[in-house]
Amino acid sequence: MKHPRASGLASHLMTNSPTAINPGSGLVAQATRANAEKNMQHFLTDTGVRGVSCLPLSDNDDDGRYSFILYRGTRCHIVDMPGVPLDQLRFVQESHQNPWDFPRLYVDGSSWLWCFGMLGENDFKEPEDA
Repeated sequence: MKHPRASGLASHLMTNSPTAINPGSGLVAQATRANAEKNMQHFLTDTGVRGVSCLPLSDNDDDGRYSFILYRGTRCHIVDMPGVPLDQLRFVQESHQNPWDFPRLYVDGSSWLWCFGMLGENDFKEPEDA
């Protein structure tokens, strides 16, 4: 299917190769649920937000990512966590890290490198607290 606003090479890339447009968003090879669960625990620690609970949503791993729901009170977020070892996922902008080498995680449907996908205290504020 041709993208309506692109032509030539851009159309081909948008239609056939989404990873060329958004590096790290493609399939995650050799992923496991055990790695994804460990990664979610580390993700929660990195956020620094207290009182957040985490539950797996399903065993769906069509692309090597596993879905989890993070919630506190009435606020919740869906995280699709790659199931690779943490050192292959946790991009934190260190000088030896190249963002092209890291898979993306998805937070509420949006693609992020680890350090940019962090949820904060404001993401879990109740409407009356906002």
